[in-house]
Amino acid sequence: MTRRARPVAVAAVLWLALFAWPFLTRNATCDQRLNWYALAGGMVLLLVSVLPFIDTGKRPVASRVGMAVSFAVVTGVVWFAAGSAADVRIMCRLF
Repeated sequence: MTRRARPVAVAAVLWLALFAWPFLTRNATCDQRLNWYALAGGMVLLLVSVLPFIDTGKRPVASRVGMAVSFAVVTGVVWFAAGSAADVRIMCRLF
């Protein structure tokens, strides 16, 4: 695997794990499920945003920042899509 492809491959694995997470925690209570799902989304967002800066290649800083922003956008889309597909409720109860 080339040095340029490593961050994308690691991010893809993290996105797959993020998409699978709400399906794996389906038996938890609503509050626990939402807390764990939000925590997992935040962790993956942090990890994929740092990935382009770990590589010490000769890529310019602007390119790394662009990659980090695009990774963050894709993470948001995956997080929202997985939450919608797994029927994660934002409000577990009204009162």
